[in-house]
Amino acid sequence: MKVLIAMDRSPAADLVLAEAAARPWPKDTSFTVINVVDLYRFAGLPALLEEGKRESDQVAAAVKVSAEPLERAGHHAAFHIIEDFPREAIPQYAKEWHADSSNGRSHGHSAVARFLLGSVAQSILRTAPCSVELCAQEQENL
Repeated sequence: MKVLIAMDRSPAADLVLAEAAARPWPKDTSFTVINVVDLYRFAGLPALLEEGKRESDQVAAAVKVSAEPLERAGHHAAFHIIEDFPREAIPQYAKEWHADSSNGRSHGHSAVARFLLGSVAQSILRTAPCSVELCAQEQENL
């Protein structure tokens, strides 16, 4: 089984890894943890793209520490940083890697906020070629 875990730089992202580590996966399950440097954030500001890459390196280092429960459970976890648009890159990576499952998180935005802000989670749910599981983080006053 192949499980894709999409991470961002939020504190709640650890929920996704904790949930994955708590599951009784088959012994041959492999995990790939990806972080997508969101090019939309840096559109028109190429000088800031380098800052985004540095942030992603920090996320990757933190994810490796957070993923230790997967490793202790005997599962291999690979890590990749992608520069792209998360809505497109995550489902595309799942397709290319032939993932059986894609795990990520939702910010818990209200329907109005999702409409105004867009939703990476919603896009993954609609376009991923595999089953999708989302851990929700509730946010107030949105």
